[in-house]
Amino acid sequence: MKDWFRDFLEDSNFIVLDIELLEDLFYEHPLFDADFYVKKGKKFIFYRKREIPLTRERIKAWKDMGVKKVYLKVESYDFYPRYLRDRLNEVLRDPSFRLEKKAKVLYFVSESLLERAFRRPSPRVTKELQMFVKDTISYLSEKPDLYREFMKLMEHDFGTYLHSNNVFFLFASFLLHLGEDKQEVERSAFGALLHDIGKEKICREILTKPGPLEPWEWEEVRKHPLWGVRILKDVGVEDEEVLALILEHHECPDGSGYPRGLKGEEIKRTSHVLKVCDVFEALCGIRPYRPPFPPSRALEIMRLEMAGKLHEEVLSQFEEFLGRKAEGG
Repeated sequence: MKDWFRDFLEDSNFIVLDIELLEDLFYEHPLFDADFYVKKGKKFIFYRKREIPLTRERIKAWKDMGVKKVYLKVESYDFYPRYLRDRLNEVLRDPSFRLEKKAKVLYFVSESLLERAFRRPSPRVTKELQMFVKDTISYLSEKPDLYREFMKLMEHDFGTYLHSNNVFFLFASFLLHLGEDKQEVERSAFGALLHDIGKEKICREILTKPGPLEPWEWEEVRKHPLWGVRILKDVGVEDEEVLALILEHHECPDGSGYPRGLKGEEIKRTSHVLKVCDVFEALCGIRPYRPPFPPSRALEIMRLEMAGKLHEEVLSQFEEFLGRKAEGG
């Protein structure tokens, strides 16, 4: 996302919604009256005046035209998360919604809230995200096979929001699979969701560079765990478990990681878990300098080519969690 576009959104009250979320979550339960915009290239296009009825036919036409996200200009953003939480709980508890539909709604709601948290971190936004994580973990603990639906949904782009969203669902589902205490999973999953928030301080051109980074560029990237801790502390996050995950998710058992070069037991086990999920998602994702690897190949690389970089026991447990051959690969 270009800096000018981020600034424009910050100076206005915009809510960004995936078109699928608009169709599945809000069509029959209108969120509010708002003017609709879409982004084409570097321009915003005014798409729907608030007085014009929103129909399924109109939404389908937008989807057929390739619209993936809509931008809703509203007077105040604050009521959106409160409304969203109530509506989301209705959907998750409604037996008429199939499991894959519930997974899709959870996935896109998470992305929507996460983008806001990355762009405009604040104590209020952080609290809203914590409540969402709590609700999500509660539901995931009741539906242990739901992660398979998330695996089908994941959009493996190189965008920070999509990557962080994918890692969050992998990490939370994996910890629940391991039998971790639900309250501890809530704490850790919040950190996993925001593990890359420090990248908001890194130049976009560096993060999206289609080739090897220069040494000075790499040094900038290596700062993002430190930036992440600072950002979260600035908005009142004091949970040491959360801050440790942010700081340690690029540390390696052999001491070759960053930013502090920790090794072995100096690194929290949950940080090892987050690193495995982070690396797996990154390998399966599109990057400017290479195509994505299928899950089975990603696991092979992690096992054979990353000796010392990943916790061996955690990696074995992760392979078991995915079904070893990583379905879909």
